[in-house]
Amino acid sequence: MKTDRKNDITLDAYNKITTSTSYDDVNKQLGEPNSINESVFSGTTTLIAVYMNKDMTQFATITFTNNAVSSKTETNLK
Repeated sequence: MKTDRKNDITLDAYNKITTSTSYDDVNKQLGEPNSINESVFSGTTTLIAVYMNKDMTQFATITFTNNAVSSKTETNLK
């Protein structure tokens, strides 16, 4: 899935995302992810979403467990 992001993701926007924020709420803040990897194991759904800026060198990777943020990392966000 490739998304043309209207606005770049900022470090400030990334920092506003907290553990337990829902997938839908993150997408309202950042827009749709550029890629998604989803797995289900023993009743637990894990989704890893990557949100990239237009230059493709700045991005956030957010992991959701059962639809809530469980971890996140960022690279080069400003």
